[in-house]
Amino acid sequence: MKAAGVNSILGAAAGDAGRNEYVYPCDNETANAGGSDRAKPPGGEPTRRRALLWGLRVAMVTPDYPPDVIGGGGVSCGLLVRHLRERGIIVDVYALTRKTGARGQRHVNSKPAGTSGAESRSRRDIRLPAGWGRLGRNLRAFAALRRRLNDYDLVHVYDPSLLPAAALIHRLGRPRVPVVVHLNNLQGACFTPELCLKEECDRHGWLKSIRCIFVDPEPSSKLRRLVLVHPMFHVVNWLGRLLPSFIAISADVKARYVASGFPAERIFVVPNMLDDRLFAPGKGADGRSRGAELKILYVGQLDHRKGVHDLLAAYSRVPAEMRARTRLTMLGAGKDESALRRQIRERGIGDRVEIRHCRYEDLPNEYAAADVFVKPACWPEPFGRTCLEALALGLPVLAADVPSAREILGSNALYYRPFDVGDFAARLEALIERDERRKCIGAGAAARLRRYSPSKAVDGVLRVYAACRSVMQQPRGRPSNAAGPAAGSSGQEREMDADEEK
Repeated sequence: MKAAGVNSILGAAAGDAGRNEYVYPCDNETANAGGSDRAKPPGGEPTRRRALLWGLRVAMVTPDYPPDVIGGGGVSCGLLVRHLRERGIIVDVYALTRKTGARGQRHVNSKPAGTSGAESRSRRDIRLPAGWGRLGRNLRAFAALRRRLNDYDLVHVYDPSLLPAAALIHRLGRPRVPVVVHLNNLQGACFTPELCLKEECDRHGWLKSIRCIFVDPEPSSKLRRLVLVHPMFHVVNWLGRLLPSFIAISADVKARYVASGFPAERIFVVPNMLDDRLFAPGKGADGRSRGAELKILYVGQLDHRKGVHDLLAAYSRVPAEMRARTRLTMLGAGKDESALRRQIRERGIGDRVEIRHCRYEDLPNEYAAADVFVKPACWPEPFGRTCLEALALGLPVLAADVPSAREILGSNALYYRPFDVGDFAARLEALIERDERRKCIGAGAAARLRRYSPSKAVDGVLRVYAACRSVMQQPRGRPSNAAGPAAGSSGQEREMDADEEK
């Protein structure tokens, strides 16, 4: 597969950014060529938009998927799957999880009550046992899909930790199907991403990553990382560079993968989408409480990379009389939870700080009750989903000045320098003391949020799907059950917008 061809097809759209179509030409007959489980577009004669990719069969492989969600990646994958299915795409989710049935697989929602056979076919979620660490997950994913590739038109791998499985599917899978990898973290690009904010990092060779092992303050075994983890990282990085196409969730993520050797022309930026069912823009502002206490909110994993220790240090530096008018709530769980609770006791701020867990569905109420949202960070976080949620619900945001936060929030936030607790405390004091400062932050949120609408995100993903399938078909053709002719057969069909991130 000539990956550069994908870029040429998508790049043809640059002069027509106003178009809002993804192109994969197929008619009503070819859209249903794979069998009776392919639903027809609603409404009689299909419109061009409905017919282009309707009935495409996609295998989505992910290590994190609802309801067994660990972090924002699982939430984002669940949202993408839901909206793809709403567009008529048939998506089977292969989720690697420890929660499996007696035979090692569990089908979730295989046929919801009241659905037709075609609808239930588009809702199959398959739980696979995670196996033995990262190697086990990759082998399990490859084994699960190797014998089922005839059932799919495309494989979408939703995590760089599964790059080896994606490479195996791409190279050894029969029949050959397009493979797209979602770059939603830095596992395939940087050996120690926590160091990237502390020093310039423009290359990721063997010697540089060995140096990073010894300067990294992480207390894990340096010998184990040198002998086992370090070689495995470079093998995964090399395998990843063999793949044809990638979707990066931010421009910063793309830049870091390009710096690690991935071809820039194969990586397309499609930001994550806002869950507008739960976090409807403006929903939280009207219901926000205005009590005597100013409520400061943090949502995320309780992990040192998230800057939670700096948050407590900065909050403890706020003058006591000012702190007495506030309350800090930290919602989340993680490996540093016990250390954070100990730090709260040692700093004597237990009466002003609480740590508790919260269901994802209850987060809108927590945002609505807060007055200020804080987003610390000690690493180049790929995409701050909680920044997007806070922005949508009208909360003023104080965030670490990292590229992903700047990309999402723009000028609609107050920033502090990462690792500078004094600057963090000063900015926090400014938000506590000046009510007018809080009100002016987020004034341009509506324009920013339009970039993260579900329709834009799904359109971007489908454009990449269409281009990848087109290039795959051009040199070799597809089996007789393929859905439709090759895309890009005319100039009009090549018109796609590759600049969704702008």
